[in-house]
Amino acid sequence: MNISRHHARIFYYFTRRRFALEVLGKNGCLLEGVLYLPGNPLVKLDSHDLLQIGDKEFYFLLPVRSILGRALGPRHHVPVVPPPPQYGYHGEERALLPTAGGGAGKKGRRNGSHFFRSHFF
Repeated sequence: MNISRHHARIFYYFTRRRFALEVLGKNGCLLEGVLYLPGNPLVKLDSHDLLQIGDKEFYFLLPVRSILGRALGPRHHVPVVPPPPQYGYHGEERALLPTAGGGAGKKGRRNGSHFFRSHFF
C-alpha cells in the first residue's frame, strides 16, 4: 500500500475540544482496525488508539494529565541562587555580560571589577 506525503492530518478540533483525524490519502487509514477513506467525516482520536497507514503502525498518545492542571502533590519551590562569580586568568572577578562576535567588545572596569561591554548593550 502506498503512503502519500499528506496521507492524513491529525489536529486539535477546538470546537469539539478533542483531537481528530482527517484521512487525505486515497488508500485510506486504519484506526483500531476500521478502514477510513478520504471524504469520510472526521474521526475522533483517543489516547492509545492504534493507527495504521500502509504497513506502518503507531499509537496516538496523549499525556497522562494536563499541563495546565494542578499538580498532584504540594509544589516545592526551589530558591533562585545567583551563579557564583567568575574569575579571570589572574584571579580578578569578571562580570557575567555576554560579548558579541566571540569576545569582541570594549573592556571596562566598574567597582573594581573588569567586564566586557558587548556591542548589543
